[in-house]
Amino acid sequence: MSKIKALIESKKHVYIHNDLGNCTYYFKNRFDAWRDEEGISLEIMAGLTMLAFTIEARMNFLGSKLLKDWNEKNALKDKAKKLSNHLGLEANFGQEPFSTLKLLKEFRDCLAHGKPLVQDELKEVVATHEELEQFKTLEAGWEKFVTVEFFNLAYEHTKQIWEELLEAAQIEVFETVTHGEIHMTFLAHVDE
Repeated sequence: MSKIKALIESKKHVYIHNDLGNCTYYFKNRFDAWRDEEGISLEIMAGLTMLAFTIEARMNFLGSKLLKDWNEKNALKDKAKKLSNHLGLEANFGQEPFSTLKLLKEFRDCLAHGKPLVQDELKEVVATHEELEQFKTLEAGWEKFVTVEFFNLAYEHTKQIWEELLEAAQIEVFETVTHGEIHMTFLAHVDE
């Protein structure tokens, strides 16, 4: 069998924040078109998780590009502050859009560091029949985030933060997209 001797030079820039962003965009489109309530909370959980991963990966992309002492293991809040300070922006976690990041991180941490919730409670209530039907005993703290409304808010706020950071860093979107190239130079046919 004849073989070819070749010199291959390749460059690749694989940016995970693109794949995560595509995933969150996919979920957003599904939620916008959703007509059936069955299973939507599971989809929202997945979408919110991917959204939390996306914003952190985006900050890691910018931090590694802009700052020599960047540490991707730092807390999200610290990363946002460090990047914002470097770019002359303010990351105020007491107001939107950064307050939403804090909630998104809280949701993500509840799932990532999941632990059992054991709670025994006995209480007497006075309520209407409708109010009693709304009483939920099995709801965990993170479930308050599992709504289309919160997903859409978090999606828009993380998008706003990303766009503001890119603008301040003077980085065009196309510079953040996964890309690469490969060049081959055929040197000779090699017979065995």
